[in-house]
Amino acid sequence: MLANIQVVVNAAGPFSGTAPALMHACLRNRSHYLDLSNEACTFQLAWSLDSTARQAGVALVPGAGFGTVAAEDLAAHVLERINGTDSLTIVRTSRGGATSPGVTATTLELLARRGGGVRDGEWQELGRKTAVFELPGGRRAAVPVALGDAFAVAQATGVANVASYAATRMHPQLARWAIPAARAALTAIKPWGGMLRCRPTAEPGLAGGGTLLWMRAANLSGGTATSILEAGNGTEITAVIALQCLQKLLRHPPQGVFTAGQLLSRPGPLSIPGMQITDL
Repeated sequence: MLANIQVVVNAAGPFSGTAPALMHACLRNRSHYLDLSNEACTFQLAWSLDSTARQAGVALVPGAGFGTVAAEDLAAHVLERINGTDSLTIVRTSRGGATSPGVTATTLELLARRGGGVRDGEWQELGRKTAVFELPGGRRAAVPVALGDAFAVAQATGVANVASYAATRMHPQLARWAIPAARAALTAIKPWGGMLRCRPTAEPGLAGGGTLLWMRAANLSGGTATSILEAGNGTEITAVIALQCLQKLLRHPPQGVFTAGQLLSRPGPLSIPGMQITDL
């Protein structure tokens, strides 16, 4: 089916189930590949295929959507405010909204897994314990999630330690025991099956309604810089970003594996309507 196809855009989640077959099919057929994922496993797979992609003369671009590009843009901004950054912490919070069955399944799958992040330049598990952050709306509990934005930001910036969290509306004290129990329950009831019919009112910034992205950079001297990125409809922004990536691959395709931000050499978030950064 991919014979003579120049670019494949994978919009079918969960991407842990669709990306491996499509990436390998693209390599065999010498087609460029991009997807809308924000799952760390998709990024890890892509980077393991970098040399194969170069040999095939194609580009693999995971995360060509709002989630990872927003994180890359915000990281570039925060890093301009502090010298010698050693760590970046990302917290996502969603204003809610209806989601597709694919996004619902992806969200449940990510919440069931142990969180992950980059430590000393390597991807490692961060466990399932909650943390508390002072966000613009007040103190919020958050859980580590194995999102692709931590992997993408580490690749794009070279920062050795990057962690990604998803905030919850639960009271922090309640969240400390309720969230680990819920994640354990999700692990026990896989596969998701009939749960795909649910339409949650909140999910960890993967798509859907408006999203707030909080990021703090810290250095070994104790200095910090914190900024937030606010965006409207993540689905619409994803469409714009994916189209820009598609046009780049049609006109001047590189060879190998890239983040979407690297592919586009983006000047910053203000180049896409609906994204605004505020320094705290």
